[in-house]
Amino acid sequence: MSLHALHATHVAADTQVSGSIIKIYSPVDGLTLNPTDFGHFVEQDTTIPVPSNHKIEQTVASAIPVIVGTYLEGPIVQTKCLGQISIVYHKGPLRVLTP
Repeated sequence: MSLHALHATHVAADTQVSGSIIKIYSPVDGLTLNPTDFGHFVEQDTTIPVPSNHKIEQTVASAIPVIVGTYLEGPIVQTKCLGQISIVYHKGPLRVLTP
């Protein structure tokens, strides 16, 4: 199955995001993601960051480095982009959970 991103959003350093994330690009050196929930985002109540009916396949609680000029492929439900800016490719809305 091919996933096509409908949106690309520039995300500031040290920001947690949630949504139907297809992939995350590192335009500069030093980006890490921690923690990261891989799986399928289920659109519903926007007042709850990660509703229990999201289909989380795997949670990675340790830092995932994303080398400059490369992508971390999803699908991703939520993650926190640490250290540097990133470009998040996603379908539907992207929720910024922490600045």
